[in-house]
Amino acid sequence: MTEPYEDPEHIDKCIYACIQRSKQLRNDYREALREATEAEVEYNIAYASRRIEIRNDPPPEIKITEGSLEDLALADTEDLYRDYRLKKAKADAMKAAMGQVRGELDGFRSLAANHRELGQG
Repeated sequence: MTEPYEDPEHIDKCIYACIQRSKQLRNDYREALREATEAEVEYNIAYASRRIEIRNDPPPEIKITEGSLEDLALADTEDLYRDYRLKKAKADAMKAAMGQVRGELDGFRSLAANHRELGQG
């Protein structure tokens, strides 16, 4: 009995499965990257707007310095920032997964090429 990776048909099925996973991951990555980009833009706009609001109408109990202005604006937009960072992390993880699948695909293609060279496939 042959090992699965000695069977050219099995290798071809693995190559096909990797290609399909790669296509799905690529589509998911594009969507995750789009969501992360939109979240980043939303955060940046909210943060900048909040800084302007605080600068124009500062709380009476706080002496506004550049540091306190930044702290207040960050505190008021932290949920948006957290959402952006989570979406960015998801996109980064998908990008890493795409690299892993690419590595698997390269390995299976090498196996297939070896079988062809040896006249087994």
